Amino acid sequence: MNKDFIIITGSNFLNKGSQSMLFSTVQMLKEKYPDKKIIMLSTKDYFDSKLDKGNFTFEILPDYLSRFIAPPIRYARKIFMKLTGEEGVMEKKEEMQKLEEILSHTWMLVDISGFALSSEWKSQVVSINYILRIAAAKYWKIPMYILPQSFGPFEYKFPYNLINNILNYYYLRYPRIICSREQDGVNCLQKYHLKNVKRVNDTVITTKHIELSKIYMKAQHLKKYEIKGEHPIAVIPNMRSIQRGKTEQLLDLYEELINDLSKIHDIYLIRHSVEDIEGCRMIAERCNGNSRLHLIGDDMNCFEFEALVKQFDFCIAARFHSIVHAYKNGIPCISMGWAVKYKELLESFGQEKFLFDVRGGVDRKRLKNCIQYLESNYEVESNAILENLPLLRQNNALSAMEENK
Repeated sequence: MNKDFIIITGSNFLNKGSQSMLFSTVQMLKEKYPDKKIIMLSTKDYFDSKLDKGNFTFEILPDYLSRFIAPPIRYARKIFMKLTGEEGVMEKKEEMQKLEEILSHTWMLVDISGFALSSEWKSQVVSINYILRIAAAKYWKIPMYILPQSFGPFEYKFPYNLINNILNYYYLRYPRIICSREQDGVNCLQKYHLKNVKRVNDTVITTKHIELSKIYMKAQHLKKYEIKGEHPIAVIPNMRSIQRGKTEQLLDLYEELINDLSKIHDIYLIRHSVEDIEGCRMIAERCNGNSRLHLIGDDMNCFEFEALVKQFDFCIAARFHSIVHAYKNGIPCISMGWAVKYKELLESFGQEKFLFDVRGGVDRKRLKNCIQYLESNYEVESNAILENLPLLRQNNALSAMEENK
């Protein structure tokens, strides 16, 4: 039986970081396995009428993988989802039949979730659905690779602690490799006594350049943004950071920073994920009347975002991959993070002095000192960032996959 397909799970177009991971992975797989057809599973994107799905070099189908698992687990899942009120969308028969046919001819399954297997999510079902993808790969005997992403902690509440820990312990042994982009994730996964875990750098970091022809069927017109003013800087908020921190204090801080910075700089409020437009508007409303504050609310793609971000002296950024995109172009960032992944990312580039964790309250004096330092030394930090890139790119997903075929 011919094995013609490679399935990619865990990605979406709503988040530019996830989109970048998808495009980087598609290019890597197309270059390595040019005879394979790539299928991306994403229910939201499949049913998004605004997305030109026919223009991609890969096909998009709904993620119904959890329906294609061993019958006892499938029935248990159905009962569990009804009890928790998280049944999800009803499957369409035609798409179910198509996916079943593809699974019988699938050569490899690759997961590129940015951050899913963790007890940090409000809905503990997120972890269960993640593991059921592995259960599907195991049931269909499809080799599976989990590419660089964040993991942990695994502090599930009852009764999820029983369900998740049993599923994690049993199924996480199946993938040929689990790539954790942070050492903290490696440490968390040790709870399950796994031998298939390795720390590997983020795929977006290790990809030098994405060719449009590897992603799109037709030539693309990328929107260009004209940035005005001397020494412009970007503010890239994150609704998760705003929600996980002390919301009013954090919004007050953004307002204070923007009003101070606008004495010298033109400032651009930019969203990196669809949900972040709310945060941008909340900040913009507080700074209403500031003529040097510019809101770019467009839902740009990752190519347009990178072309935009390289025009700034530095960024005040709260999205993980917005920092990655900036670093790829040598743009320093002050990170307003909320998880350990920010800490390890900045440390890998020698930029940890610019890290601020919004969960514990931000030291405003240190923050303003960092901004003053970058205003005079952003070129020094830019060179330091670019010097780190070649070494970081050596520890990449493709090498990890090749070692664990």
